[in-house]
Amino acid sequence: MTKLLYCNINEVSDTNLKLLIESLPEFFKSEIKRYRNYIDVKSRVIGKLMLIHSLRETKSENLLDYWFRDKNNKPSIKSWFNFNISHSHDLVTFAYSDELIGIDIEKNIDFEYIHILPCLHNDEISFIKSGNSIERFYEIWVKKEALLKADGVGITADLRNINVSLNFTRFKDEMWYFHNVLDIPGYKFSLASKQQICNISVGHFPIY
Repeated sequence: MTKLLYCNINEVSDTNLKLLIESLPEFFKSEIKRYRNYIDVKSRVIGKLMLIHSLRETKSENLLDYWFRDKNNKPSIKSWFNFNISHSHDLVTFAYSDELIGIDIEKNIDFEYIHILPCLHNDEISFIKSGNSIERFYEIWVKKEALLKADGVGITADLRNINVSLNFTRFKDEMWYFHNVLDIPGYKFSLASKQQICNISVGHFPIY
C-alpha cells in the first residue's frame, strides 16, 4: 500500500495555525519552534498533521511515541510504514508505504541553474538541454532528491554518479523506480521506490 497526500499551506489561517501548533505533541512543538521562517513553520506543522492523520487512518496512533530520527536524521516510526515529507513554497506532500520510498516536490522557479549542471550526470545534462530546460532541470532534481531521501543519505552523495534521466536507475547495485503521480501546474514531483508501484493512492489532505 502506498498513499500520497498533498496540501496548500494557504488553506491554514494565521489564527488556526496557532491552534494547530498547540494540538501537536510536545516533541513536535519543540522541533517547530526552532524555525523562524513563517512558511517553514506552516509547512512543518502541516507535515506533522499529515503524519498524525495517517497514523489514525491506519489505526496506529499509539505508535507516535516511537517516532525517531535515524543516524542520517531521517524521521521514522518503529513498526509502521516507511514515510517521507517534502514541501516547497505553498505545497506540502506526505507519503507512506510498505515499500522503501522517498518523495520530493519543487516549485519551478526560474534561476541560473547552469552552475549546478557540472554536478549532474552527463545523460541528465543532455536531457535538460534537449527541451524546456528549467522544467527538465526540476524533473531531474526531484527524482535525484527523492532517491537520496529514500536511501537516507541526502545530498551528501556524489550527484554526478547518479543518473535519473530515465524513470528508473541503478544506485548502490540496486534498481530504483520513479513515479510522477502528482501533476500540479508550476511544480515538479517524484516518488522514488525500490519496487515498481502500480497503485498509488493520491488525495488532498483534509486539515479540518
